[in-house]
Amino acid sequence: MVAKFASDTLVVDVRRQPRRAVPQSLTAGTGVNQAAAVPGTVPGATPPVAIPIPSGSAASEESPRKLWREILETSILTIAVFALARMSVQSYRIAGTSMEPNFTEREFVIVNKLAYLTREPRRGDVIVFQHPDAGTGDLIKRIIGVPGDTVEIRRGQVYINGLPTTEPWPLIEYEYDAGPVLVGMDKLFVLGDNRADSRDSHVWGLLDRETLIGQAWLTVWPLGETGVIQHEQPAIQLTVPSS
Repeated sequence: MVAKFASDTLVVDVRRQPRRAVPQSLTAGTGVNQAAAVPGTVPGATPPVAIPIPSGSAASEESPRKLWREILETSILTIAVFALARMSVQSYRIAGTSMEPNFTEREFVIVNKLAYLTREPRRGDVIVFQHPDAGTGDLIKRIIGVPGDTVEIRRGQVYINGLPTTEPWPLIEYEYDAGPVLVGMDKLFVLGDNRADSRDSHVWGLLDRETLIGQAWLTVWPLGETGVIQHEQPAIQLTVPSS
C-alpha cells in the first residue's frame, strides 16, 4: 500500500506489502534488497514522526524570560569588565608644577596599576603613589633611587653610589644639596622633574614601596600631547670627574 503526501514523499507500508518475486535481472550479491526492487519505494524508510509546535501562549511566555536573561547576562558582563578595568588602570589629572616641563598642570594621565606585579620599580620610572602624609591625596614623581642605592645631590647633580648620573629627560635647573641617603629594602627615593619646586624625597625622605599605586602609562589630554609615557633610565658615569 502506497500513500502519497503533499510533499511528494512516498512512504511504503512494508508490513502490508505482498511478497513479490525478485526479478530475473537481479542476481545475488548485487546489494539490492527487496524494498529497493519495488518501484517508487525508499529503502529503510520509517513512518513520519509528529513534532509538536509550541502554542502561541508558550512562545509568548518564553520571550520575556529570554529577554530578561539576556539583560541579566549583559549587566553581569558589564560590571565584571568595569571592575577589571578599575583594578588595572586609573586616570589622574595633574595638579601643580612639580613635574614640569615633562608633565604640566591639568594634563590627564592613565596609570597602570598592574605594572609592578611582575617586576620591581626601576630608576627613571614615573610613578603615582599615596602621599606620605595620609589623607592628603596622591602624588606623581620620578624614581631616582631603588633599594641598595646611596643617593646624594650636590649642587643640583644626582649621584648614585658615589657616581654622577646623566638624566635623559628635561629638567628645570636647581642648586640644592641632599643626602647621602641609603635606600633601604622596600623603599624608594623619588624626585620631581621640576627640582626647584617639588616636595619629594629630598624634603620628606624615602617612600614606602607599599604606597605605590602604579606606573604612569599614557597621556590622554591635551590631545596634542597624547601618547605612551617613556620611562628612560638615567646613565651612571663609571668615573667621578675631577673637580
